[in-house]
Amino acid sequence: MPRNRVPASVSARTFPDVRKRYPSHCAPVVATLGGVVSLLGDQATKTLNRRIFKGHPAKYICTLPDDTLYFWSKDLDVDDDGYNSKEGLILINKPPDWQPDEFYQNQTSLPGLSAFVDPYIVLPFSGNDWYQKKTRCRVGDGAIVIAGSGEWTLAVFGDEGPGNKIGEISLAAHAKFVGWGALFTQGPCHPVPCSVTFERRPKSGPFVTMVFPDTRGTGMYDLSETLENTKRLFWKLAGHKKRPV
Repeated sequence: MPRNRVPASVSARTFPDVRKRYPSHCAPVVATLGGVVSLLGDQATKTLNRRIFKGHPAKYICTLPDDTLYFWSKDLDVDDDGYNSKEGLILINKPPDWQPDEFYQNQTSLPGLSAFVDPYIVLPFSGNDWYQKKTRCRVGDGAIVIAGSGEWTLAVFGDEGPGNKIGEISLAAHAKFVGWGALFTQGPCHPVPCSVTFERRPKSGPFVTMVFPDTRGTGMYDLSETLENTKRLFWKLAGHKKRPV
């Protein structure tokens, strides 16, 4: 993944401590963030404690002045919850000692999603109610994820995860950046192509994740409308209309 020099125009107007709030070493991500970079230095931006996330950490976590949740991390875990088939193939392949009630659930917090079909993100909840206590985000709100290439995708806050981890997205979200071939394998015991998931994080970071409160609306839930609202909000904050992948 290229690590180009950040444009001087960004560096010149950004305080040194603010540069730690985004992957300043990765010019493609900085370019896609656009105007979000300046919001990270706004006095109304609230830094959140990242040290509680021992299982999977983030480099920086905050809520922006409009209460959008923002964090960046060097990588993102893979979530494979939800109904576990794609085009008729069973895709779950776990270690022998895995526990279904601990490592895999057959449904997501937002009903009807599949990690193999729907791009979604996971927020910490179990054991500490983190996102409910620290943010205005709710299950079903829209989200975006930016990868190290500068590409970004729309997603939805679709699942709740362990309270000691932050930074996890569905297989379908990862596939937006690395393709399905990088997420599945085959071998003597699994001769069907694309039928077994890798148990590792794709190396396509650093990543920025943002979740936009209230984008889920108050009436009957409409995922398409939620994603459209999210796209418009991100474009407004970033100051550009770069298309998602």
